Order: sequence, then C-alpha cells, then structure tokens
Amino acid sequence: MTTAPLLTLLLLLPAQTDDNDPEPPQKKGLQVRLVAKKSTYKLDFGGQKKDAYVADAKKGLVQPPSVDLELVITNYTKEVIRIRTASSTNRLTLKVQGDGVIEAPVTPPVVKAKVEYVILRPGEKLTIPITRLATLGALAKKAKAGTSAYHYWTEPGEYKVTASLYTLVYNDFNGPNAKSGYQTLEAKPVTLKVEK
Repeated sequence: MTTAPLLTLLLLLPAQTDDNDPEPPQKKGLQVRLVAKKSTYKLDFGGQKKDAYVADAKKGLVQPPSVDLELVITNYTKEVIRIRTASSTNRLTLKVQGDGVIEAPVTPPVVKAKVEYVILRPGEKLTIPITRLATLGALAKKAKAGTSAYHYWTEPGEYKVTASLYTLVYNDFNGPNAKSGYQTLEAKPVTLKVEK
C-alpha cells in the first residue's frame, strides 16, 4: 500500500478521544461540586446610592447578595460515610473574585449549635443550599475573629465563586476500619454573571 492511500485511510478513521472512551475513569472518593441553580443576577444596592451601599458593605452593615447555589457532596467510595452537617465547629467558606468585590469580616454570634449528621451510602449525595454570599465561620466560643464574612459584588461583570466545607467526616462508618477526622471539602469555582 502506498503512502497516500494509507494517509487517506488514517484520516477517515474516527479519532479516539476521552469522550469516546468505552470505559471512562471511575469517580473516586468524596466528590464536591458547587452548582449554580441560577447563574445571572441583577446588581442591587437595596435602594441605596452606590457610594452609600459600598460604605455600608465595607462595614458589613448590609445583607450580602442573595444567590441560588448548592454545595453537592457525592459518595463515590465503597464505604458508608457519615458527615457532620451542623455544629458550632462547621465552617462553610466562600471566595468571590471579580471587579468590585468587597469582603467584610463580621462577628458571628456565639451559639450552641445543634449537632446533626447525614449518612451517605455509596452513590448517595448530600446537597447544602447556599442562599447568600456569606462565609459562615465556626460559631463556638473559641472561633477565630474574621472567620465569618459577607461578600458583595458592586460592579456588573463576571464573578468566580468557590465554596468549601470544613467538617467532621467518618469513613467506613460502623465498619471494621472506621475512622474520623476533620476535612475541608472544596469545590471548583463557578462563574456567575451580574448585570445592571
């Protein structure tokens, strides 16, 4: 066979890509995703002029913007996982990047939060709604100052938002190799658009 027909034959064969892989790599461990149920928002100064809003935002005196996000944790292990979903030591941290971002530290109230857990069997998922651009730091008496913050966008444009959850995770819950430890479960960022 000459080179030209061989080259033509190779060009006609379908290229093997990851999308066509008959056995894509399996997901492993605990997978964490940030899901934007709504990705476009209106710039809202709550009835204030922009300068007054920015001044109040820098002091954390106004509520942070409402959002419709979810932190989704899926168990891709072969073990039963137990995750602490509420306690005075849990910390849900947001990072917001973009033009005109303001981050204002706020002092969380000292409360005795009720401790709650969710058990995730293999393949099950936990969904945590995020309704405000707020980092919710630990609420315990020993919580560090500045672990809670409000985040604001003050300009139209695109903003990257990342979320992570610091919590207690039990691996192989009630199994022969049960162990627990605090972990930070971090999701990749999502892009949100803010319009005038």
